[in-house]
Amino acid sequence: MQRLSLLTVLCLAAVVGCSAEPEVESTEPGALAGTEGNLTVAWLVEGGSAALHCSTKQADSVLVLIETANDGIVSDATQACETQRAHFTLESGYYEADVALLDADGALITDAIHLGPMTLLDAPDELVVTADFREFRETSSPKD
Repeated sequence: MQRLSLLTVLCLAAVVGCSAEPEVESTEPGALAGTEGNLTVAWLVEGGSAALHCSTKQADSVLVLIETANDGIVSDATQACETQRAHFTLESGYYEADVALLDADGALITDAIHLGPMTLLDAPDELVVTADFREFRETSSPKD
């Protein structure tokens, strides 16, 4: 009888949800397990190499804004246009990004390209997303 009781207890434990897997609690909407992941935002200019086309489009730099799903900016960077990419190490989770080209004075020469939503997983995996700038704002040419 005692053996049957022990077997019953073990079966009940399995049925009510005893598990060896830990539960993961998020600390904010979109957070995943408190680990870090790698994100690379790359860009093209008119479908080609940014290194070749940045100067012809008068693009000096690229502004990258990384946001959480609830619209909070968690990182921003301005990179030289010719570098063609920006790297970020962020907490694993759900993100969106906005990327825009700037002239030498820091003025926008393109509308922002929205990238996302995207899920950033644990390192060493790297998420690479690419923006392709094809439309440029009209700029006034210098007067003689």
